[in-house]
Amino acid sequence: MNLTFARMNSRVGKGFFVNLLGVLLVTALHPSAPALASETPELVDSDGPVTAMFSSPEFVEFDNKLFFVASGKDSANDDTGFEIFKFDKSSGEISLAVNMNGTGSSFPSELIVFNDTLYFAAKPNDEFELYKYLPAESPNLAGSPVGEIQAGSSNVQGLVIYNEELHLFANDGTGNDLELYSYNGTVWPPTKISGTLSFPSQNIFPTVLGDELYFRAWNDSSGETASDASVWSLTGTTFSTSKYQSADGELTPGDLTVFKDSLVYEANGSVGTEVYVFDPSASAVSRVTNINTSGGSLPTDFTTFEDELFFSATDGSTTGRELYSFDGTNVRLVEDIYAGADSSSPSSMTVYNGALFFAAADGSVGKEMRILDAPDSDVALFADLNAGTGIGEGPENLFVFDGELYFVNGVDDQLYSFARVPTPTSTSTPAPPPYTGPIISGTEQG
Repeated sequence: MNLTFARMNSRVGKGFFVNLLGVLLVTALHPSAPALASETPELVDSDGPVTAMFSSPEFVEFDNKLFFVASGKDSANDDTGFEIFKFDKSSGEISLAVNMNGTGSSFPSELIVFNDTLYFAAKPNDEFELYKYLPAESPNLAGSPVGEIQAGSSNVQGLVIYNEELHLFANDGTGNDLELYSYNGTVWPPTKISGTLSFPSQNIFPTVLGDELYFRAWNDSSGETASDASVWSLTGTTFSTSKYQSADGELTPGDLTVFKDSLVYEANGSVGTEVYVFDPSASAVSRVTNINTSGGSLPTDFTTFEDELFFSATDGSTTGRELYSFDGTNVRLVEDIYAGADSSSPSSMTVYNGALFFAAADGSVGKEMRILDAPDSDVALFADLNAGTGIGEGPENLFVFDGELYFVNGVDDQLYSFARVPTPTSTSTPAPPPYTGPIISGTEQG
């Protein structure tokens, strides 16, 4: 279907308030009206201190503000490296929140809120350790060191909240691999969870599902190495006794995602890198399908929208890298956005205000913001922010904060946002026809 979006600037002018009054009136008369109108994305704090957003800014909401990693300037207009900045929507201003390395970069990462405190990993002195930030305790913009796990760099990674404690992966200096620790927010050092598992120096993908914490690891005691990494789990303080694996013998899992009480991820098995699903109730792993029969489909960006799991994958030749979905049983190609063998390369998928937003190219415009209003609707161009047709860098790192969708424009490395507000629609408008395209396959049991 063809979708028309009325773009408006709701931040200025009385037109917005007139429109909003109409929206409220129509909504009261037609409460089931589902259609939405859009607003043009705008640069956030155009006179602000940010010169470049980090390639993965790790947005997090804390203290009613939006925190992220970027480089820019401090209050004295002096340059900073990559540090933590914050956006206060009430004032519309971005400011430096944490600067631990002067004009250099401490490269903060793993931003997470635990016990009303912002925790993160950083290396202000070439040592990656755990730090915390509280506005009242950090008036000089300095994050507070929580403590060291070893005298050298502990290489803190994979911060995740599990069983009401902060869990982290770090090196205690007794070997080259990382170990798992739990921290209650008060007592330091953290508790080391003993076992025979080792963890990679990055891409651990810790994910909580039910009473378990799942992650990527390997078993040293059985002679495994990093290349043998599979999915393992932790229940309380006890590691699983064996890896979770299908008959494919898949290894190096990634992008662990919870979907319908199961764990979905990509892994490299006998047919290449494809989608796998682990059912905890049956303790069984199966390959979902084989999208690329000549090699792996390399799925990425798993995102739940309504009752389906959307992701990006390539069939290798016919449609290129496009948008797919998995309903728990079947996988389907949602749309060949860039018609033919060329790839639209969908990325940065995020659900906002009842729709799926993501970046993709279609050949007529470059990689721009797209919208899918419902799983069975057509993909539409939401905003053409950057001129040109090249696939290039488009919207990245989409994040919902205080009723708006924020993202990094990959062309100018700046922060943008927009809001969607309801607009009147006729309740007699017929629903779109159900999807009648091809079903690729059902679940293949391994």
